[in-house]
Amino acid sequence: MKKNTPILAGIFLVLLLLPGCEKNSKQPEFKLDPPDPLSTDIYEIYSSLLDTYYPGLQDIITPQQTDSTQDGSIAFYLQLDSLGIDSVLIAQALQVNKNSFFLDNKFTSKAKVHLLGREELRYWNSDFQGLFKHYKVNSIFNLGLPYVYSTQIPGNQMAFFSYYTYCGPLCAEWYFVVAEKIDNHWQIIFRTMTAIS
Repeated sequence: MKKNTPILAGIFLVLLLLPGCEKNSKQPEFKLDPPDPLSTDIYEIYSSLLDTYYPGLQDIITPQQTDSTQDGSIAFYLQLDSLGIDSVLIAQALQVNKNSFFLDNKFTSKAKVHLLGREELRYWNSDFQGLFKHYKVNSIFNLGLPYVYSTQIPGNQMAFFSYYTYCGPLCAEWYFVVAEKIDNHWQIIFRTMTAIS
């Protein structure tokens, strides 16, 4: 019986330490940056996009910082004159979007939106599969800031922006979106894919 005592003591010690190991393997708490004071229109436009084109998703992840790498040449290439978007509006939108903004969690979409701060993105580094598994999603959304403007029709407002989704190497889609405020609600009236990898 004495010979087994060290083995039993070792097993007992391992069992005692297991809960502690499990605690350390949990994801740490991450802080978000203070959000920029953006209008509720911005969040309603994002939410309209998510509800319209991604109605089956329960959870969505996106960096808290907006994507400031929008390419104006895409909008020029699309020839959006029929939607009232001319080169002046595109230039204004690019000027606004040259800096990124920090979002707040004011989305009204049916899907729960998880904002990823800079700390958390550094924590996951390039381990997108680990990130996706943690949030039970299969892609990350990178949102540009919608440029909201009034049209020549009194009381009419429209907006446009770019975004892309990334689900791993050679798995990304870029889109250009136009929204219009109809009966006091933002609706996506146009979306086109501009690139895929």
